[in-house]
Amino acid sequence: MKKVLSVVLAILMLVSVGTVFCAAEEGAFGRIKWSLSEDGTLTISGDGPLAGGSMTYMLYGEKIKSVIIEEGVTDIASNAFYQLPNLKTVKLADTVERIGGYAFNECRALEEATFGSGLKKIDAHAFRGCESLREALLPEGTEEISSHAFYQCKKLETVNIPDSLKSLGGYVFAECCSLKSAKIPASVSEIGLYCFYECSSLDELTIAEGIRDIGSNAFRGCGMLKNVDLPNTLQSIGDHAFMDCVSLQSANLPDSLTSLGPYAFYNCSSLKKISVPGTVSVISQFAFYNCYADSIEIGDGVSLIEKGAFRRCAFASAVDMPLSVEKIENGAFFGCDEVSKVTYPGTKEQWERIDIEENNDALSAVSSSFVKTAYYTLGDVNRDGKVNSVDARFILRVSARLDTATPEQELLGNINEDDKLNSADARLALRISARLIPAPEKQIELITDFE
Repeated sequence: MKKVLSVVLAILMLVSVGTVFCAAEEGAFGRIKWSLSEDGTLTISGDGPLAGGSMTYMLYGEKIKSVIIEEGVTDIASNAFYQLPNLKTVKLADTVERIGGYAFNECRALEEATFGSGLKKIDAHAFRGCESLREALLPEGTEEISSHAFYQCKKLETVNIPDSLKSLGGYVFAECCSLKSAKIPASVSEIGLYCFYECSSLDELTIAEGIRDIGSNAFRGCGMLKNVDLPNTLQSIGDHAFMDCVSLQSANLPDSLTSLGPYAFYNCSSLKKISVPGTVSVISQFAFYNCYADSIEIGDGVSLIEKGAFRRCAFASAVDMPLSVEKIENGAFFGCDEVSKVTYPGTKEQWERIDIEENNDALSAVSSSFVKTAYYTLGDVNRDGKVNSVDARFILRVSARLDTATPEQELLGNINEDDKLNSADARLALRISARLIPAPEKQIELITDFE
């Protein structure tokens, strides 16, 4: 009898253990349910957000190879699938609107993630360290990608950033060293700091009109990037933004730009031309250090050139310096040994009033080559600042071959722009002098030696 009872008790215990095991492969919390199949597929179903209390499936973390979030689930909790070592695929339903912080952090085997059409937000570090993930095709309707979302996804090659996106945080694609191209839509006003830092394979970049700010270090170390077409809406470029982009050959700085941070293009050694618009009042320290550009153009409006700004621009042969410059700090042009011409649109006296600190020999050594650029109104033949009867008489004398005009005078006197100086130009000059017609808006640029 005792043996029979023992056998029955053993059977009951086995059944009990079996029941517990089966129950452990599925679970529920509120309106959310989960089940784990024998092949390692974890299915999450229900209605509403996947919250922390639903995450008892994590007890079977090593068994989970695939995650399917079914219709009805709206939100994936933070840390929901954190560090699942064997997870390879994820499929999210169209009802999922948010992926929480660290949700798939360091799922190093994850190769494929399919996002549903309802996705609006990806929180910080959501896919950080998913180093096997190859693409992130985010749906239209996604509005925010928070910091570090895809940080160190080292095999990530393809990214779709939808036109609906409003916020692109810091470090989002940093150290995604296989990423080849990126298109940032106009709906994003700011590219976060370190956003594409050390994306060493990035060779195609599109930044749409509408973007105002590029954060510090945003594209630092993108060594394959060759050309950047910056939008006319851009207002600021942060410090180190394009530092060490050693293949960068061209980067147009638009007239909308007002702030250019320190080290912005530091060591962009392939840059062919540097042209800073006058809307930038300060060229920050070491902004173009070690850029081997052929020429340097500085727009009228720049007042301060900080230390080392163009240091070691060793191949630059010409510098255009604006009248607005008031101070050039220590070593701003140090090591620019090939400079043979500096163009400055003012007098020698004005040049000498600029506070030029030491270690700028590239400028002072060629002072004898400085030239003066001046602008004159069409018709102002004698260059006295006005079009009057004196100009008209001279034009008549030249047309009657009683006097000879220099090439500059012929250019200024040809008011009707028919390529010849004659009585028709003289009549126009007289009408302008009598205020019967307005003076031409066109300005003629003339370059002469310093007066």
